[in-house]
Order: sequence, then C-alpha cells, then structure tokens
Amino acid sequence: MRSVYGRFVVRRADFDDPVHRLGALWDVGRPTRSGVSPAPTIHTLRRLFIEGGTVESGEVDEIEPDFEDSLRDEGLLEQVPTGVRATVRISLWRGLVIAHDRPPGVQIPRDIVLRPSPTTRTVATLTVRRRCRRALDVGTGCGALALLAAAHADEVIATDVNPRALWFTELNARINGIENVRCVEGDLFEPVSGESFDLVMGNLPFVQSPDTEFLFRDGARREGRDISETAVVASADALAPDGFATLLVNWLVIDGEAPTAAPLSWVRASGCSGLVLFHSVQSPRTYATNWAHGPDDDVDEWVEYLRSRGAVSVANGAIILHRSKPRKVRSAKMSVSPSGEGGRQVERVLRAPSLDDEAVRSSRPKIVMPYTSTSRVRHDADGRTLRPIEIHLADTAGIAGVVQPVVAEVIDRLDGVLTVGEAIAAQRTASPGTVSPELEAAVVSTVRALVVAGIMEPGESTPSA
Repeated sequence: MRSVYGRFVVRRADFDDPVHRLGALWDVGRPTRSGVSPAPTIHTLRRLFIEGGTVESGEVDEIEPDFEDSLRDEGLLEQVPTGVRATVRISLWRGLVIAHDRPPGVQIPRDIVLRPSPTTRTVATLTVRRRCRRALDVGTGCGALALLAAAHADEVIATDVNPRALWFTELNARINGIENVRCVEGDLFEPVSGESFDLVMGNLPFVQSPDTEFLFRDGARREGRDISETAVVASADALAPDGFATLLVNWLVIDGEAPTAAPLSWVRASGCSGLVLFHSVQSPRTYATNWAHGPDDDVDEWVEYLRSRGAVSVANGAIILHRSKPRKVRSAKMSVSPSGEGGRQVERVLRAPSLDDEAVRSSRPKIVMPYTSTSRVRHDADGRTLRPIEIHLADTAGIAGVVQPVVAEVIDRLDGVLTVGEAIAAQRTASPGTVSPELEAAVVSTVRALVVAGIMEPGESTPSA
C-alpha cells in the first residue's frame, strides 16, 4: 500500500500490464530497507522517463524480456540514432507517478498535456476530502486530480475535450494501479449532463485571453460567459445534496466594482452555498505579460482585449460550492498559500453557524490544532506598538485569523472547555479593571470572525438560563 494524501490506497497491481511497472519509479532515490540503492532497472526507467535521456537498445529488456517492445507498442518509447528514448515524461506528485508530455520547444502544441502545476496543487489542497460515491474531474488534463480523488470516491469520472489528455489519464491510472477512474471525452460538463456528483473539481483553462489557441490555457467566452462563470453554474447543477465543488478561477474587475463582485454574483446565482477565496489582482498589462507566452501572442493585443471588456484589473482565486441549506455565501482573502489538507478549513467555513452575540458567549470554542501564531512589534518615534496577531493553521486554505493584542489573553483561555463568557469572567478576575464593555464586545466579535474563518471550532453551547 502507498499513502495518497494521507490515506492508504491498495495498488491492485496487474503484473501482466507492462505500463504498471512504471509505478516502480515512485521508489527512485529511496534506499531499500537494507540501505542499498534501488535496482539498476529503476535507474534505467529514471533515465528514460524522469530525466528524458536515451539508453541503448536492449537495456530496457534487462528489466524483463520484451519490455522494450511492450513499451514501444504502448507508444511510450521511440527509436533515435543513439538508442531509445521515452515519448513522455514522468513526474512524482503526491504519492502518484504521473506521465505527461515532454517540455515543448518554441512551438507549443495546441493539445499539449502538462505536468501537475502549482494550480493543480492549489485545487488539490482546497478540495474537501471525505468518502463519497461519485466524483468528477472537469478538464482533467493529465488526470492528477482524478487519481487523487480515487482514494476516497467509489467512482471518478474524468472529462476533457482533448483526447490526448484522456489518453494520459488512462495511462496514469494504469501506472498507479487505479481502477475506479473512467474517462469521457467532451467539453466541460457536456458528457455528464443530467448526472449528479458528491465532489466536483476543476483546474480549468481560466486565463482571460483573446485567443483560443491553447486548450490548457485559454478560457474563451462561451454564450456571453467566461469559462470560470460557466463552470460555476454547471458545477452547481451537477452537485448532489451536501456535495462540494472546487474550482480555480480568474475574473475581470470592472471599474467601480469591488474585487470580488463578479465571483460573489456567480455564487449567489448558483443556488448553492459558496466560499470565494480572493488571492490577488493584476493590471491588464501585468496579467498579459505573465500569460502571453505563445509564439503568436501579442501583449498589446491582450491589454486592448481586457480593456475593451471594461477591466481595470484581473483577479484570481478559487470558488468552493456546497449544496446545502440554509445557504451561506462567504468570502475571504488568501493571505498565504494553501497547504496540507486545506479542504478541512474550507469545510469548516462553509459549515460554520451564524452566531449572534449570546450564542458566541455561550459557546465553548477552541482554535483548530495544529497552528502557528505570529505577533509583531512596531518600533517608531512614538515608542513600541504591538501589531495584530496572525493565526495560521497547518492545514490551511490560505485564510489567516487576526487577533488584536488587547483580546489575545482572553482568546488564549478558550480551550473548548470554558465558554466565552466564562473566559471573559476569568480574565476579569485575573486582571481587575482591565475588562471593559468594549473589550467584551471585541472578544465576541473576534470569536465570531475566527469561527467563520474556520480557525476556531465553535464547540457546544451552554443553554441560557
């Protein structure tokens, strides 16, 4: 068994399938229990598939007889003057062995399938992971998100308009011995119209581009909508009750609008609860410079396109939908990169109750473990000033908690045993004269904000007498 995202997945090895043997690349660089390096066969595979080098004909057959012919028949090896080389590259990613296209040259193929990227990592981290019946990976690419979901979903459907992407997804399922992923060709949600899923994931081509050249990048407008908005609407329609959808999105910020106006409007129109995670904004020129890397891309053309649509900037972030009642629509700033199992914080945010002042006072909250807190001191001509304390969870969606120094001592007392009211009373006893009505109100407001941010668990409440 191998650990995948904190869970164990039984690799049902089909030893008659030559492709499955590429899963041995997971052990590259790992010493055996005796401290001896892996067998030379591993180094042959590494040279071919990870380093992109060549080996002499016949070397591959030292792994097992006819292995070279088998890989050639699969389209994974080709003859070159110096021997044989792999037609694909392999990356090791989150407990998985992932095949993808080789790095492109000057001319980028329209249907290129890339390795798991930082955006893949973000979607993976923000995804709410729990046992479920059906999961959907829209625009699957190399299939990395679908294969991760296979660890906790009975069935995973992977869709893509790019046949090459589906070929890689099926290949990667075979390499990793995963049998519960099914690939369907088609545009976005079209192949699964009318079906419902407990989990939807999408690392879609979200880039606000005037082009449709690259399948992996360009989020062209469809029926008056950007692909990001289209995906939000379609994800909501596809979600089963209590289902979650995680989507990475870009959107235009129009003059006079708040930075999160567009995605919040999409979520409100979806009929689902939702969380908009706002990361950053860029000017049209900065955005175009960062993305317009194709041989025929023109930065000025991109800038003109964005401005013609009324954009003063382009924002990026994520949207997580939850098919739940009562509906909650929330937004938060991502102050750090998501890490660990950030989906845990996402789920707490979307399930967090709306607490009035009395409910907060009677609750027994505590900060989710593990976490780090950072406090800063500002020194200037007027002396020394304590800055707000930031709380970051180990499993974070990028949302930090902020605690003003004046309420920090009371927050520190909240351990899931004391109610907020009892913690305030304890502070009043310990430091007579320091607990004012304003401080009490600040404590209540801070606890409420930390619960909504998924930093604190509200715990049980003590009923009012």
